[in-house]
Amino acid sequence: MERKITIIGCGMGTRQGMTIEAAEALDAAGAVFGPARLTEALARAGQQAAVGYRSGELLSFLETVLEERIAVLVSGDSGFYSGAAMYLQALRDRKDIHVRICPGISSLSCLAARTGQSWEDAAIYSLHGRAQNYYASLCSGEKFVLLGGTGFSEVLGELCRSGFGSSRIWLGEQLGGAE
Repeated sequence: MERKITIIGCGMGTRQGMTIEAAEALDAAGAVFGPARLTEALARAGQQAAVGYRSGELLSFLETVLEERIAVLVSGDSGFYSGAAMYLQALRDRKDIHVRICPGISSLSCLAARTGQSWEDAAIYSLHGRAQNYYASLCSGEKFVLLGGTGFSEVLGELCRSGFGSSRIWLGEQLGGAE
């Protein structure tokens, strides 16, 4: 039996923010794997769910679950600073698995829509587990976007200490939530 794994970009983490293709793939799955905030919010009754985000955790889950269709949830867009590449790498040699990817809406796209700002002329940096040198963009007055889950108070403090305290900043956090 070939198992079907769909890596699903979950947008901002709500059903309303998912594409129809992604929601349908999630509903068709018998089992769901992903970070707690996504599995708890999106898995439906009757689906076996496991919380995790590392590729080793996914591989362990696959050894325990018997379902043919499995949804692997990633936040935002599956191709934009996503864990999807890590999962694809971990599954690449498995002949018993067919992997499909459903894209989601990126946090950058959502933030641009909510603020009314375009991002086609912005330099993009990610703070997801990496240091980024965005200072050149800052000094040149270039529009730039910093993506990351935590640490923005540190970044904002650094900007103020560097003389950019009067800069115009849009900060998006928990874009899928009411707050």
